[in-house]
Amino acid sequence: MNTLKKYLQILWQWLKTYKKRWFLCIILIGAIFLIRFPYEEAILYFINQINKQTKYSIQLKYENLYINPLGPTLVFNKPEILTTVSQDTFKAEQLSFRPSYKSLLQLKKGAVMTIKWPNSTLKMSVRKKSLNTRNQEGKKKKLGWFIHINTSNFNPAFLDSFIPALSKTKGNVNIDMQIMIDPEFRQQPEGQWNITGRNVYIQALSYTFPGKLLGGISLPSLQWSKINFQGQIKKGEVAISDLSLGGKTDDFQLKTRGILSIRFNPSVKGRIRPNIKNYRLGMEILASENLKSQFYSLDLLFSKIKSKTPQGWRYLGNIRGNMATLPSISPVSQLPTLKDIQNPSDNELF
Repeated sequence: MNTLKKYLQILWQWLKTYKKRWFLCIILIGAIFLIRFPYEEAILYFINQINKQTKYSIQLKYENLYINPLGPTLVFNKPEILTTVSQDTFKAEQLSFRPSYKSLLQLKKGAVMTIKWPNSTLKMSVRKKSLNTRNQEGKKKKLGWFIHINTSNFNPAFLDSFIPALSKTKGNVNIDMQIMIDPEFRQQPEGQWNITGRNVYIQALSYTFPGKLLGGISLPSLQWSKINFQGQIKKGEVAISDLSLGGKTDDFQLKTRGILSIRFNPSVKGRIRPNIKNYRLGMEILASENLKSQFYSLDLLFSKIKSKTPQGWRYLGNIRGNMATLPSISPVSQLPTLKDIQNPSDNELF
């Protein structure tokens, strides 16, 4: 014991005497590791692991890559990503990865991904976190993925490779979304989001509802001075506290609040498909007279709740049903709040 203590004292004195040298040695070893590390082989291994875990095929190409030691951050210039769920190649100006500092402190897996386009940024952090499920001893046992997505002045058209309908979309959108996901989906996702935007333009589109009874709906190209979407998901229920498209000066305005019962279940091929069981919504649409000829499908669907206004017409009502049957629609005097929809009185539709 005395001999070990003596050697430790000698080692400590040596470290104090030559502290500048061994500190410099550590820095040099770290620099050599950063320079000589086989990043491309590691990237290929990482992509192969994603392919195995998600059953999706991912291909990554880039012009060049470099290491920012301040992160440390791995930076790809002019990245191009092609997956089995994208219609076209996803492109950006820059793609970067770095470790999640919070995950490092907790000794858990985690990373931060940043995607940059001209004047736009999307940042997504992913880290392991305990789910709310508990074992028989009452201790948290299972880990899930906590995902935080944040955007600044984001143009939705950048995602047109995944959603072709966004190809001609314009505008500045800010997203703040936090969601907790069980990788096996034995527990439904939980989270919340706040999406705001200004000067948003969408191209004309059409949508066919699932099932054979509801048919489809066609919408012309629209522009909104502002948008707002706030909500949360918990235990298979999406609560929309506010979905507002357009301001008082816009030709088309939409306000919606309500509840959707939805479940995410993995298919045989490992892909996740949402299944909307039923919905309870309060909806108000205000449209100017010059749009009347372009919204004939709304007249067919919501003729029961239509009324005339000095500027054009209005649809105001409560809607409930499921995706396999025709919705039940009834007029109301004012747009219900989310609380009214969640806790309906006996004399109301909900």
